[in-house]
Amino acid sequence: MVTLLLVAKDAHAYLDPNTGSIILQAVIAFLASSTVLVLSYWQKIKGYFGRGQSKDKAADKPEPAASERSTRE
Repeated sequence: MVTLLLVAKDAHAYLDPNTGSIILQAVIAFLASSTVLVLSYWQKIKGYFGRGQSKDKAADKPEPAASERSTRE
């Protein structure tokens, strides 16, 4: 069995133009889907690699002045 794998024979293979088109479409689809995936999880990725940032950003924000508060409160 190993001998069959080590002895190379001519393959007489053919790739038609449509095969190249399909490969190109697969590469473009992979790049597009990877971009959408990264963009959809961008905030989580950014938070994971963020350094020294507090997780509770609401506590870091100052209280708005009385004139800036909404009337719904």
